Amino acid sequence: MYWAPMPIDAHAVQFRAMARRCLTLDIAPAGVSFASPDAAPLFDRVPEVDAPASFSVPKAYAELLKLAICHQAPDRFSLLYDVLWRIRHGEASLADNPADAAVARLNDYAHNVRRDIHKMHAFLRFREQRVDDRTVFTSWFEPKHFILRQAIPFFVDRFSTMEWFIATPIGTAAWNGSELVYGPPAERAPQPADAVLDETWLTYYRTTFNPARLRLKAMAAEMPRHYWANMPETRLIPAMVSGSGRRLQDMAARAPDPVPGRSQRVRPRP
Repeated sequence: MYWAPMPIDAHAVQFRAMARRCLTLDIAPAGVSFASPDAAPLFDRVPEVDAPASFSVPKAYAELLKLAICHQAPDRFSLLYDVLWRIRHGEASLADNPADAAVARLNDYAHNVRRDIHKMHAFLRFREQRVDDRTVFTSWFEPKHFILRQAIPFFVDRFSTMEWFIATPIGTAAWNGSELVYGPPAERAPQPADAVLDETWLTYYRTTFNPARLRLKAMAAEMPRHYWANMPETRLIPAMVSGSGRRLQDMAARAPDPVPGRSQRVRPRP
């Protein structure tokens, strides 16, 4: 049994390097334990070896690795290596088989990561700050998985002319208008409220809220409470939900009378 040191936030490049070493040494999945470098090793470390710089894998596996590696589950490394081992030993189309237990779990991890990336794109809110006589837009976000490097390119494309800084518990990203730099994790710092930006979101949320379409379960699924603390508009939700019944009554009272259907029309007698 070998110990393969792997940081909990390891990205695909780190995993691929370790997987190539294990494959070169012909270490089966049952013979390797992926664990944190800080953990006390119970087994011998995977030996250094001249492994190939790269090798080809099916597209389905490459796509699965790209997303599943970002999940927080510690067993994702062993699952990814198990599938890779079997692909390299004759099961070339394994990653396309959703009935396989390991592939099914990795697909679930990839789905959760994809959803977390979408939530970051939708729910991250910037605040305008003055730093050394420059305008910098800053934001704090708390993802559920290690998605920073997958999610950040969206903000580079969308806000390429702004200077911004995004801080999260898993890392930071800074864009100065031409260069993107990743940094270490950050702790949430007290941020002064930006009255202008907050009021913009509050106004938008008030005007787009439709009590007739209120579905609490669907809203909670689409906008989980995990993200509410960093979104100024969510402070309106309790009052708007509690007042939705009254607003529906007001809307019904102001609605025009419906045009009678054909069967309801009364023809005058000749």
